[in-house]
Amino acid sequence: MVNDSIAPYFAPLGDVAYAAPLALAKVTGMTETLGLLFFTFQMGFMLSFGFNFITLPKYRKLYSIVTGLFLGFYFHGLGYFVCILQFSCFYPFLRFLSRN
Repeated sequence: MVNDSIAPYFAPLGDVAYAAPLALAKVTGMTETLGLLFFTFQMGFMLSFGFNFITLPKYRKLYSIVTGLFLGFYFHGLGYFVCILQFSCFYPFLRFLSRN
């Protein structure tokens, strides 16, 4: 979570960014977390349509990374840095300790 000392600075951005999933949760009777999860899945589905229009592999990778980071930070917040750190710790093993 965001530290309490800096939370007021992010409140206006959070109010706008999370207005739609919170409204969805309120209308459907879901919890806020479940509404956010459902909304994030729908955004991921919509963003996947743009992937078909990219032909160069370099740009497809970039699009995939950017949308993945966007959706991860949107759902998890700053705590997503922990997920990135955990995934990054195993990359050297995959890279340098190949099966061959």
